[in-house]
Amino acid sequence: MHWTPKGELIYKGKNVKNSNVLDLIKSLQTSSNKAHPPGFDMFLQGLSEINFPKSFIKNPFLELDSEIKKEEISPKRRKHTNAKSSEWLSFPNTRRKK
Repeated sequence: MHWTPKGELIYKGKNVKNSNVLDLIKSLQTSSNKAHPPGFDMFLQGLSEINFPKSFIKNPFLELDSEIKKEEISPKRRKHTNAKSSEWLSFPNTRRKK
């Protein structure tokens, strides 16, 4: 998947006329149920071929194929625990006499 200098999608060596990289990315990121821009299906197919993580796709209206790799879930952060308070050692009074 590549782009022309004008921002048109090139998918499998074929130029997708009237496509635009910004429109394609915007369709992934915005919550819109509008018609997708030209080349959108090929764009999604290209993303699935490079194992693009689903977590970067924010449009809830998209029905994504299971081919697009779901990003591995990072381990949950551990709950921060404070160190237990230590008991102070007590020493006998050892002051030197003058």
